[in-house]
Amino acid sequence: MKYLSVVEKIHRYGILIGNGIKDPIISERMKCYGYTREKMNQASLMHQEVEKADQQNRVKHGDHDQFKDKLKKAEKAFHKDYIVDLEFARIALAKQPILLDRIGASGRRQKAVAAYFIEAEWFYQALANDESLLKMMSVYGYTKESIQQQQKEIENIYRLMEQKIRASGEAQHSTQVRNRKLRELDCWVSEYKKVAHLAFMDSPQLLEKLGIVVKSGTGGK
Repeated sequence: MKYLSVVEKIHRYGILIGNGIKDPIISERMKCYGYTREKMNQASLMHQEVEKADQQNRVKHGDHDQFKDKLKKAEKAFHKDYIVDLEFARIALAKQPILLDRIGASGRRQKAVAAYFIEAEWFYQALANDESLLKMMSVYGYTKESIQQQQKEIENIYRLMEQKIRASGEAQHSTQVRNRKLRELDCWVSEYKKVAHLAFMDSPQLLEKLGIVVKSGTGGK
């Protein structure tokens, strides 16, 4: 059996329900099996709800992807500047290894994201709050303002992290809502198809009008 994407499913269900309502022969015969106009209209509303939920889901996932992309770019740009700043600090404090350790400028950077930014935050905070360190770094063009700008970049990255987490949660929730509504429509369509197969076993062309594939050699002559 061919796997159908959500979009394909929704499209096919729309054809089935739409033609089930519009085609007079189909609608009249299916009415005999309990599929009244009212019941078909309810199915149409279910379909519209699934379409709406799927569109909302796409928006939410798009928002998540945007925050994810913004965060990735911000982290990449920050890392580039951070590594350069660390190297200049190591040059400026080459003769003071204990001081380098105190501001977290010696050794390799942490691999874990949270630990990495805590370490970076400590580094820039130490520079911004110590006039003697700033004076040594000023030889290489650093100012309190330039250090504070890096601190702002860290704050911006933290905001983007929060937004990404929030967007991820909203995207997951919207997917759950969409899937729940789609499962309800799946059940309705599955039953409708079974009834239609019996109602039109001698009229494969009407089944095909509902989007129901009829195997060669079955139903009709």
